[in-house]
Amino acid sequence: MAFKWSTAANGADSPATIPYTKTAETALAKGDLLAWDVANNGLERATASTDTLTAEAIAYDAAVIADVECVAVPLTPGQFWEVDTTSNTAAGQVGQRAILTDEATINNTGSDDANKEAIVRIVRVIGAASEKKALVKIIGVPGQVVS
Repeated sequence: MAFKWSTAANGADSPATIPYTKTAETALAKGDLLAWDVANNGLERATASTDTLTAEAIAYDAAVIADVECVAVPLTPGQFWEVDTTSNTAAGQVGQRAILTDEATINNTGSDDANKEAIVRIVRVIGAASEKKALVKIIGVPGQVVS
C-alpha cells in the first residue's frame, strides 16, 4: 500500500505538494517515503536507516528513473498517514514509535523505538490485526517539537 494520505491536524482533505529534485537511478512509486540524499542532492526512497534528519517527503506521483524531478508531499507536523506494517497490529502498539522497514512499510516490533530512525508514531490500528495496517503520525521532522 505504501503511505496513503489520511488527513492533517487542520483537517485538510488533500496534501500540499511541491516538485523536488530526485536522485538519478531512482524510480519512485506513489506513496513511497522519501529521504534527502545529501551526497547526490535529491530525494531517494527511504530505508530502515532513514532518520528524523533525512526523512523529507512522500511521493505524490510515481516517477521513472529518467525523471529529474518528482512531485511529493513535504513532511510537516500534524500529518497522518495510513501505512502497512511488517507484523500484525495490536492495540498495545498505539503510541509507540517505529522505524521504517523500507519506503513503504513500518516495523511495528511491539515495543517503543527511541532511536533517531523512529520517524513515525502509531496512532491507531486500522482493520483487523492480520490486515497489518496502522494510522501513523510523522514525528521528528524539521519544525516539529517532539516530546
